[in-house]
Amino acid sequence: MKFSKEKPPNWSRLEKVFNVEWGGSLVVAYGDTIHHTNPIDPSTVIHEGVHLLRQEDPEQWWERYIRDSRFRFEEEILAYREQYKFLKATIKDRNQLARMLWKLASDLSDPKMYNLPFSHGECMKLIKMMK
Repeated sequence: MKFSKEKPPNWSRLEKVFNVEWGGSLVVAYGDTIHHTNPIDPSTVIHEGVHLLRQEDPEQWWERYIRDSRFRFEEEILAYREQYKFLKATIKDRNQLARMLWKLASDLSDPKMYNLPFSHGECMKLIKMMK
């Protein structure tokens, strides 16, 4: 796993499809590299690491991720569950853990971020479901 502050190879497509801007809290996993401009916390590395492991062919994975909202949802749920599992193992304060789950569900349910048809409450339940 590598880290880069450079835009990923598929940036122009992501920018167009998701209407995102490079920088801030945006993080993109592509191939063997996590692309970001700001420091990222260990739980985000876990999340993006899931995406990296599942990208045998990054171009094909990203094409499907962009085109197929069901696939995008399934990939994100896998990553958010692993992120939450990591947080659950490292955060002992249950109130802090609840705040982190709230934030994860807020991100997953944000229509600007993933454009998925799930409410915040549904996302909280789905993230907590461990397989």
